[in-house]
Amino acid sequence: MSDGLRSPGRALQHPSAARVPEAFIAWLWEQRRMRRELRTTDGRTLQVIYPGRRMGAWGPDFRGALLAIDGALVRGDVEVHVRPRDWHIHGHATDRAYAAVALHVVFQQEASLPVVRSDGVLLPTLAVADLIQEPIPDLLALWVATASVPPAVAACRPGEDGGALLDRAGMDRFEAKTARFEADLTCVGPPQALWTGLLECLGYAVNSAPFRALAERVPLAEAQAIAREQGQVALEAVLLGEAGLLPSQRGQLPLDCRTWDIEDAWRTLRRTGPGAALSWRWVGCRPGNGPVRRVAAAASLVVDGPQLAGGFERAIVSELLAGRPRLVCSALRRLLTRAGEAYWRTHGDLGRPLARPCALIGPSRAADAVVNAVLPWAAALARREDRPALEWTAAAAYHAHPLLPHNQITRHMARQLLGERARSIVSSARRQQGLIHIYRHWCDARECRACPAGPAGSAPQGAW
Repeated sequence: MSDGLRSPGRALQHPSAARVPEAFIAWLWEQRRMRRELRTTDGRTLQVIYPGRRMGAWGPDFRGALLAIDGALVRGDVEVHVRPRDWHIHGHATDRAYAAVALHVVFQQEASLPVVRSDGVLLPTLAVADLIQEPIPDLLALWVATASVPPAVAACRPGEDGGALLDRAGMDRFEAKTARFEADLTCVGPPQALWTGLLECLGYAVNSAPFRALAERVPLAEAQAIAREQGQVALEAVLLGEAGLLPSQRGQLPLDCRTWDIEDAWRTLRRTGPGAALSWRWVGCRPGNGPVRRVAAAASLVVDGPQLAGGFERAIVSELLAGRPRLVCSALRRLLTRAGEAYWRTHGDLGRPLARPCALIGPSRAADAVVNAVLPWAAALARREDRPALEWTAAAAYHAHPLLPHNQITRHMARQLLGERARSIVSSARRQQGLIHIYRHWCDARECRACPAGPAGSAPQGAW
């Protein structure tokens, strides 16, 4: 995705059909400003049932599109470029982030290399220049005037029952997470299950899988022993080394004393080294949320304060049983918040300073971990140990937890489900979790007929 997607003001300087901004082509696709009878450049018929969800600054331009190519239903992403060769110029042919792209949309066809994904699949291409039925200068002017206005959407549940629907969906998501922790507790003890859940939250959505693998490579008991016997630098060395994130493992030279100390600690420990490479994602992560800094945050959970090393699970249970639900939420967030030592407050990677200092685990990330890990873990523990009071308070705290920061999915789903009423209805973390639950189970796959947010038997809206 290029900067052109964020620069509509330049459009009128390039009215020529030979070179239009990439953002304009994305707007044509999203707004459906083309004739309805579509064919790919290799002659296949194309029906667009859903053009996909517009994304931000990294990855495919539209996610979760639903297409019919020669009558066969295809789900996947859509990438937009001015020219077919831009696919190769931008490096998408070898980037696994683009492995789910199902259609390449360009302005004009040209003789170029085949558009192939990283898994070897040859992509169909749609060239829109010959499909536009209005003068390009007029469309460019309209794009500039309306580029900041999202396309009109018929809200699925604009009525009063939207809140109740999200409450139910939010509880379904909580139950699913609790069931997953119950399964973990049959294999590992409560501290290790919690450690795994917290590390997944530190990875955000893009790095949750490698963080879960890291929790298995360095179990909590081992992390505690390293921190107790050898100190924080040794623990960071083990976690970063097992994650494959040391500068030496990435072909980089140490740039400061802290990096040398961590590299020396890794060599001194003489571990066998990481197993299979973990698939860390760097693109799309802000400097303060990159994989290396998130691993340092994991170390801080063990080192910074006695909670995790000395029975963090007992501290959580005590807080849950001690106060009113909303006060419990605040106390749990404080348990997880970590300012971090001076080095990590000011560095996004080893040897790479941040533009401005920030906490290793701030209040918003701590709140996300409370909702997605701590409370369902506590409910699972309560069921395992037959402690109904603990289970009730965990669910009550989940009900009472205030809004988390919105993300792309919750913003998209709030608008899709509730329309203009979204701000007043989405008033709690539970309802945000309900938005995510509906998206994961139905909306992302465009299963409108089965979705609880739509009337039974309704057809997907907006088919071309």
